[in-house]
Amino acid sequence: MPEGEVKVEPQFSWNNPFTDIDETAWYKDAVEFVQTKGWMNGTSKDTFTPNSDTSRGMVATILYQIANQPKVTMNTIMSDVKSDAYYAEAIRWAAEQSYISGYGDGKFGPDDKVTREQLITILWNYSGRPNSTYSLSGYQDQSQISSYAVTAMAWAREQGILNGTSADTLAPKMYTNRVQMAQILKNYMEAME
Repeated sequence: MPEGEVKVEPQFSWNNPFTDIDETAWYKDAVEFVQTKGWMNGTSKDTFTPNSDTSRGMVATILYQIANQPKVTMNTIMSDVKSDAYYAEAIRWAAEQSYISGYGDGKFGPDDKVTREQLITILWNYSGRPNSTYSLSGYQDQSQISSYAVTAMAWAREQGILNGTSADTLAPKMYTNRVQMAQILKNYMEAME
């Protein structure tokens, strides 16, 4: 390259395959992030279904993808997880690693919707259950956070993984839709770098 000439790196341009993801949507970058990583696909070849709720089976599958689909060594049996379901191996792995627990009655609830506090607790478990002294006292709904999720929610706020649904609410019991999941995953990966 001649002296003084600046090499310009080509910019990667995402070819948005989803007709329901507008280029100006607040979550567009997050959807691009998870789709290009292969962690979240569309619900069809050209739809992402952004407002569809995320299930426990989906979360297990996404986490399993992030971990590069490690070999499962135990044969954890959950009576409500069919062996040929897309999430079966991921659920076995997540349960084996104690990232996502079953319900204690031999069931996992793969189609059950995931709340914000549940999702954050799963990511916290996956991260090794780090401690946090971050105060959630500024949130008017902090008392609604389940006792098992308090440290996880504090950690997620401290790390910038979870944003409030307003300046003073965390909405811990609100179900997590697909674009919220995508944004939380993007925030998580950026925080862990």
